[in-house]
Amino acid sequence: MQETQDVKYVRYDKTKKKEYELEADTLAGAVMACIHKGAPITPEQEVSLKRFFSQMGFDPVDHGTPQERLDAFKQGYTGGVPAGLFTP
Repeated sequence: MQETQDVKYVRYDKTKKKEYELEADTLAGAVMACIHKGAPITPEQEVSLKRFFSQMGFDPVDHGTPQERLDAFKQGYTGGVPAGLFTP
């Protein structure tokens, strides 16, 4: 017997680009928390992360400011991925 699954396709909404990008930063934080086994982010690491987000050169309108990106990363790192984060 062959099982079938319903596949849900999500349309990309260009008006939510910044939201999607910050969600990706949240997910990156959650992944890093798993890799680092939840060790707290040190002040030095926080400075490095903010510098990293500042030097990426992405448009803040589409990707968020360095502070918004750092906040999203830290949210994922300390709290994981919120339920419904990737719900269309």
